[in-house]
Amino acid sequence: MNKKTIIIVLLAVAVAGAVFLAVNSRNAGSGQMYICPMHPQVVQDRPGSCPICGMDLVPMEQDSKESMEGHEGHGDVSGSAGAKTDKDRETVYVSPYKQQLINIRLGSAEVRQLETVITAPGVVAYDPELYSAQLDYITAYKSGDKYAETGGIAQKLKEAAGQKLRSLGLSAADIRALEKKDGPDRSLIMEDPAGNVTVYAQVYQEDIGLIRAGAAAEITASTAGGGVFYGAVTAVDNVLNRETRSSRVRITAGNRDNVLRPEMFVNVKIRAAKGVYLSVPEEAVIDTGVKSIVFISGENGHFEPREIVRGEKMGEYYAVKKGLKGGEVVVVNGNFLVDSESRLKAAISNMAAHTH
Repeated sequence: MNKKTIIIVLLAVAVAGAVFLAVNSRNAGSGQMYICPMHPQVVQDRPGSCPICGMDLVPMEQDSKESMEGHEGHGDVSGSAGAKTDKDRETVYVSPYKQQLINIRLGSAEVRQLETVITAPGVVAYDPELYSAQLDYITAYKSGDKYAETGGIAQKLKEAAGQKLRSLGLSAADIRALEKKDGPDRSLIMEDPAGNVTVYAQVYQEDIGLIRAGAAAEITASTAGGGVFYGAVTAVDNVLNRETRSSRVRITAGNRDNVLRPEMFVNVKIRAAKGVYLSVPEEAVIDTGVKSIVFISGENGHFEPREIVRGEKMGEYYAVKKGLKGGEVVVVNGNFLVDSESRLKAAISNMAAHTH
């Protein structure tokens, strides 16, 4: 082989090597990366398993890859810090696959009628004294209408019976309601034809103002096999016990299979309306110890951590004083979302770092 041929061969090898390296370099720059759905810090350039949880790695979507490449050293947060407008807030992208994997649940900020649940001890009533007082009042009232000549006597009997009822805790409205009835409340002596019973619940003075006639009530008893008996508040006594600082709330409830017995101790839950408030489900609020955060679900898989000023917890909701508008969609299981997505932790940390 002559010298010219050797030079040509060497040049060909060099060119081929350069082309090979260029192609490989270009492929490496645009190659598919793989990520653990539950541990986004685990990233590699080939399929495999997560060394932390053992799950199969999944192809990284382009948005996630760009987010990681574009925000190294900044907590993996998509967005800029500092003062934000509605169009310039910190958001974090979570792929649809991962949203499905961690079962993201959404709710909304809405104006709702909120209620609180008041718990109180109670007893199944057997109250012949109140039954007799009701009977006396109804009899005197109807006698005054029926027999004009006995009106004076009937009026005195009616007044005496009314005074007795007031001493037993009935209000003026409760007493007037008896005038429209044919007889006393037979559930007071466990003889109601419909099978209902009366339950007396002792409610403390700080809660008594929230309870109104008609409020739904649930009654349970350890001796009743764990069953729930449903009823409604019929009246709230106007006499406060000076020793316990509580008032008696009277509830009429169904007595399925005659399980509830006279003088049986029960537990009572009463749903009391508190008003209309802008609110979110309680699970949507993340308490950092310093502030309250919710995650707003935005477009195309982006989530925005938003600080709110929360109000009172009522039932399963928190009232929201500031930070949200009606109709905004929030992540209900926000704690689960944060635990599974390190970039959201970074977003919260970044919010705290820029709070002055």
